[in-house]
Amino acid sequence: MRKILQTYDLDGSIDHYLWSFDDYSACPTDGCYSELPMESHTYVDPGVYFLNLSAFDNDENFYNQNQTVTVYPSYTEMAKAISKKIKVLSDDEDNEERLRRKKNLTGACARKNAEACYYLGLMFEEEGDTYTKTKLFERSCSLGYQPACGTFAK
Repeated sequence: MRKILQTYDLDGSIDHYLWSFDDYSACPTDGCYSELPMESHTYVDPGVYFLNLSAFDNDENFYNQNQTVTVYPSYTEMAKAISKKIKVLSDDEDNEERLRRKKNLTGACARKNAEACYYLGLMFEEEGDTYTKTKLFERSCSLGYQPACGTFAK
């Protein structure tokens, strides 16, 4: 299990969390309630999922974090994609800005912004991850962004 999202409260304590795994699991549409800062979740099908964590503190203030999770169809595909991403990240001088932009696009895509899904797909394509790009283009097209339609095999 890998810790993807984390949060803390500077002036009190975290009271509870809502986790959304974007795969129509047993969670209600607004998320799974938890008192634990870390949840374990298994995705059944390959795809691109938008993980969301909302942390609520003792004053009922909250903070949201989003993360794109790609589940690959096989170990071989995953190993290829990771090796390409490592090369891109080590070669990229503007890595911090790129990661910030990717994080913003991930959040917007999770909120069903079709254009954000398209541009996030382009970023994954630049990193050599055509599987994630295709899934993001499919999502973008299904949300109505025409430039994404027809750019992937159906």
